[in-house]
Order: sequence, then C-alpha cells, then structure tokens
Amino acid sequence: MAVLMQAKVPGMSAADYDGMNAGMGLVDKIASFPGFGGFHAAGPVDGGWQVFEIWESEAAHRNWVETVIVPTLPAGAGAAMETTYHQLHSAG
Repeated sequence: MAVLMQAKVPGMSAADYDGMNAGMGLVDKIASFPGFGGFHAAGPVDGGWQVFEIWESEAAHRNWVETVIVPTLPAGAGAAMETTYHQLHSAG
C-alpha cells in the first residue's frame, strides 16, 4: 500500500537542502529510484526542514534513505531525522 512519508530534519536549512540537491543530483535520482511514487515537496519548519514524499511502501523509502540520503546529510543530521509514514487509500 502506498505511503506518505513525512521527514523532519532538525538543523537543516534551505541552503543545506539546495546543496544536497545540486551536489548529488537528487531530483534526477529520486525520479528513477525503485518505489518512488512521483511526489516530493519540501520546506522550512521551526528549527529545521521537512520533506513530504509518496512511496509505494515504507521499505522502498527506507532503502532510498539508507543508500542515497544519509550519506549526503550534514554531520549528525541523519540520526536526528524524524520520519513518519501515513498509509494512503489513494494517491494521484
């Protein structure tokens, strides 16, 4: 079942986010990554940054995070990232 992933990264800034995207080509990578559901949105929250994405499953997202995202995060940010999954009835 599809999930909406919500991640909050304390201490991350717009500059950090933009740097990750520019330096690693994450926008291009996510589009072709297995299990990505075609939706990504991100923006600031108090004390950090948040991201919303749709994935085919929680496992597909966790694979993306471990293989691509964690190695690009600022030092210590990966451990502080708060991720929540919400099951979806429909997405489109």
